[in-house]
Amino acid sequence: LDAGRTGTVQLAQVAEAVDRWSSEYSARCKRYQDLLQRVQASVKSGTANPVFEKVRAATGSFEFGTFQFLLQQLDPTLSDADILGCWHMQDKNADGTVTKDDFMRQFGK
Repeated sequence: LDAGRTGTVQLAQVAEAVDRWSSEYSARCKRYQDLLQRVQASVKSGTANPVFEKVRAATGSFEFGTFQFLLQQLDPTLSDADILGCWHMQDKNADGTVTKDDFMRQFGK
């Protein structure tokens, strides 16, 4: 925030930073919602059936590596950053896991 390295921060600098962060956050949220919709579209088209069979066979919850694998199977164009963003939207309690039920509720039929 202290762009001039004066050791102080002006109210205008804080307001500018909050506006910038808010815009960046809104853009990220929209991007991840768009990504989730793309994944949901692949589910609705039926191309995701083999992936969902793997999820249905799982019990309990799974960690990021499994989540990443599943999303890459659903949409190979997703970047690691995209998948990580989706993960953070899914792992709402930040415990490092997503339950099968939560995954199916978000992406399933």
